[in-house]
Amino acid sequence: MKINFLHPTHLRPLVFPAIGAFPQLHCFHSICLSASNEFHSLKVFCLTFTLTLAPALTSHALTPEEIARQAITHNPALQMAAAEIAAAKGARSAALAWPRPELSTQLGAKRNKPEDSSPKDGLSFSAALTLNIEWPGKRILRRAIADRNISLAELAYDQFKHELKTRAYEQAVRLAALQEISRRAKAVTDQVREVITALAQRPRITPPAQIEYQLLESAATAFFQQMLEIENRAQELQFELNLLRQAPSDAHLQVSLPTTIPPPPRPLKTLLQSASHHHPRVKLRALELETALLRLHLARQGAAPDLTLGPYYSREEAEELESTLGITFSLPLPLWDFNKGEIAQAQAQHELSKAALALAQYEAQIEIAKLHREWHRSKRLLEEITESRLKTAEETANLAASQFAAGAIPVQLYLDMQREYLSLAQTRLDALAQALASTTRMNMLTAPQQLPASKTKKSRS
Repeated sequence: MKINFLHPTHLRPLVFPAIGAFPQLHCFHSICLSASNEFHSLKVFCLTFTLTLAPALTSHALTPEEIARQAITHNPALQMAAAEIAAAKGARSAALAWPRPELSTQLGAKRNKPEDSSPKDGLSFSAALTLNIEWPGKRILRRAIADRNISLAELAYDQFKHELKTRAYEQAVRLAALQEISRRAKAVTDQVREVITALAQRPRITPPAQIEYQLLESAATAFFQQMLEIENRAQELQFELNLLRQAPSDAHLQVSLPTTIPPPPRPLKTLLQSASHHHPRVKLRALELETALLRLHLARQGAAPDLTLGPYYSREEAEELESTLGITFSLPLPLWDFNKGEIAQAQAQHELSKAALALAQYEAQIEIAKLHREWHRSKRLLEEITESRLKTAEETANLAASQFAAGAIPVQLYLDMQREYLSLAQTRLDALAQALASTTRMNMLTAPQQLPASKTKKSRS
């Protein structure tokens, strides 16, 4: 927005509607009322107005749900997981391929030397066409194992997709909370610095005023440090989310903050029972157990030897012509081995898979119980620090600033109110982000569901 060559009183119909639409402009209300007729003052006002309004007009905040969808749409790791499925299907085709017949030939020279005549030379030729014949049941087991490997790859793909979506949602709500806390911390810091500036412009600074000045300087530095720490954490989350979304790492990301408390999860007993069957690690270990059992059956089937069977033909010429047609077969020796080594290895792997499944169920229940406690803790904090209470604290902090400027309250009371306001804001926003993250992860770990829909508010820049 650009305003030129207007009297300050002519700005009111333009500025006041903008003040209602953009809260960032409330601080300029008093400036508009007190603007003089001097052109220089008008230019300063217009410049400040333009710089403040521009971010509000151009900023666009994404919802956590939109960021989660972008993460699974543009992330190349999902393509790698899809390639694993294709590889497992290729391995299944190779495992089910019928053995190809094998052709073997022999060619040589033969000399026949009778006692009463001269030696007779000739050729010797033989050929055999053999085929490996498996023991019945081996092919069926190999096909079942290959099918389980495909199921493992598909399960890993789905779990990675849900984990990626859930993590992007969790980090997005945490980033939104940090951005809102940073905005409030910056507002408090700027307010304290304005008070310091006004105090420094007094014609004569008394010793009590000098002490107040130093206290305000120290408090402003502490608020500024707190704001920088929050901004640093927000930048780390922004960097990670940009990588998940395949966006430039330094791209600005504004996230809208959900304002509603997430719905209560199912009862803990129901969640624990569901986690024992639907937790991603439990599903993975259960499928691995099925595969290990099939491999054990295949190892036992391996005790039965495979046969190599087929026809053969031989022809010899040396004074006389001899032709032979028959059947050849072969089998491995010794017959008493019974494949004991592979059976023992498969049996041990089967026992290991059973133990891994039991451990996964135990760890899943612990994880769900912890998330359930975190959700209830966050819910109690949100019920204690309601949005209306936080709004009242913000208004009281602003009131403390005006009362201190008027000399009605001491500096310590003014600073304590600012600290309490920031502490309440940070506690509520952290609890809201934790409640949303806990609900989303519990839903993903017990039964993959869509991310919870929630009302959001646009974070102010």
